[in-house]
Amino acid sequence: MNVSLLNYITMKDNFKKDHLLLPSFEIPLKKEPPPKRFVSVYGTKATTALLSTARQQAMKDHLSLYRVDLTIDGGDLPTGRISLDNLASVKFLNLDRILADLASAMMGILLRDGDSFQGETPMKILAEEPKRFDWLWADSRFEHITTFSWNAPMTSPGPPRSLKLAITRDVSLFESIDVRNYKGGKGPLKIEFGF
Repeated sequence: MNVSLLNYITMKDNFKKDHLLLPSFEIPLKKEPPPKRFVSVYGTKATTALLSTARQQAMKDHLSLYRVDLTIDGGDLPTGRISLDNLASVKFLNLDRILADLASAMMGILLRDGDSFQGETPMKILAEEPKRFDWLWADSRFEHITTFSWNAPMTSPGPPRSLKLAITRDVSLFESIDVRNYKGGKGPLKIEFGF
């Protein structure tokens, strides 16, 4: 089953004729993703609120804003929670939907001696240190996962207190990239990913 992710760009900074530089989404609170991993936004609520704010800012700055929809193969997307038993069929792993056995296996990978994260969840550890996603991908049980989704904390004064993000292992895994409402250029749009 396909999963849709989102990013957005402004015309002034990122277009050069038929060429587009699509930056990885910046994780709130200046958290750094692992090198060469692409971050985007996931989920209807997150994308609606984010695009509304981005459009308002682009209008103030007299810039054109383009929504970019990215599609990946999510594998089987079980309707219930995900455990070690059905992990092999999943390519898109939403950390909100994991069961205790899978969380325990992840903790065995994510924790190191002396870590201050004892007693925390995989979601909390990865929200604080997104670079540790590479630790999961290095484990044979998780190397097939194309994309993880997690809640990144924000410092906004009101709701939402977190933003649903997705991190993709390799940009070559995107099955489609749709730059909405882009009408420029004579040939196909060439997209380069920025990290």
